[in-house]
Amino acid sequence: MTQLLHISDLHCNMEIVRWLVRDANCLGLDIVVVTGDFECTMVVEEILRCPSNNIIAVTGNVDHAGIRRALLDAGVLADGRTLSVKGLVMAGVGGMDPANSVRMLAKRIPSEGIDILLSHHPPHGILDITILGARAGLWELKELVDKLEPSAHLFGHIHESRGVERHGRTVFVNPGPLEQGFYAVISLEGGVARATLGRLGSG
Repeated sequence: MTQLLHISDLHCNMEIVRWLVRDANCLGLDIVVVTGDFECTMVVEEILRCPSNNIIAVTGNVDHAGIRRALLDAGVLADGRTLSVKGLVMAGVGGMDPANSVRMLAKRIPSEGIDILLSHHPPHGILDITILGARAGLWELKELVDKLEPSAHLFGHIHESRGVERHGRTVFVNPGPLEQGFYAVISLEGGVARATLGRLGSG
């Protein structure tokens, strides 16, 4: 079984990011997945200190070119790309330019498919309801995930739509914003993904 720490929406909260890395040891899991909104390069540098060398990330809609460059230079950026991490094929849709990221990714999907899709935004209709009650997920992501049918689709962006849903063979996870201490643990075994939500300091 492989276990992933899924975090999102860090929003330059250095205090909680340092706590996660230095005190919680990034929870000691196999892979660390970050689905965007770092907001400052300091948190990128801190996340890269996680004991696991298996880190993969996409940008968020509030991230800037400096953050993208830092992730790219570290070899962990998945925007519009597929990466293999501990035998899992992961594909990423960045939040800075999701439409272009989807187009780039469509040309790079291996014939055997992928295990996990990462994006900052949710797909339309799944864990995408804003505080105003509107659906803010992206149709192009829904079409992509429907086509690929990964074991898991991991994303963030809509802070108030934290949760886990299963549709078909795919588990959809919004861990909630790490800036408030929220995270998720994803377990994969035999092509089946399961997710548990957590909060730092809650036990």
